[in-house]
Parts: sequence; structure tokens; C-alpha cells
Amino acid sequence: MYLAPDDFGIDQDVDKGLSCLAKTAEAGEQEAQALLPRLYNTFGRDVPQYLQPFLGQWLAATAATGSLTAMEDLARYGLELESKEAKAQLRTR
Repeated sequence: MYLAPDDFGIDQDVDKGLSCLAKTAEAGEQEAQALLPRLYNTFGRDVPQYLQPFLGQWLAATAATGSLTAMEDLARYGLELESKEAKAQLRTR
């Protein structure tokens, strides 16, 4: 909601919206995990340090389900090992 355009009449608060996204990702929601680095980048923010160790694992898990966004981001962030593992898992499904 906090990241919605003005058309919805909601006060925008990027930091609050990204914080909600981070909490959702931490809770295990796979789509939030896959979108986290992309949305932080979109809004010109750095992913918080405490979440960075999880990014490769989260993107790989989501890419293994067929998420092209996650697969692209694995390549974007140079996570080649995670990308290979995700592709191998996807091929076996």
C-alpha cells in the first residue's frame, strides 16, 4: 500500500513499504523474497545488511520454481553457483 501510486489516495512512504516487504520476506513469503532486491533497487535503496546473506538463497529457491525475475536477478548479482543450482532443480521438476 505504501508503494502504491497517488491514484489510490494513499500516503506514499517508500521506506515503510520496503520495510513491510522485508518483514514479509523474512516471514518466508517467496514472492516477497524474489522481489526484495529489485524493489529496493527500483527505489534507489540498498538492501539492508542483515538481509543480504539471504538473497542468494531466496532468489535460488524462487528461481527453482520457474520465476524468471529471480533467475534474472541471480545473473544480475553474479550469483552463478546459486543460478546453476536453481536451473538444475527446475529441470528436474
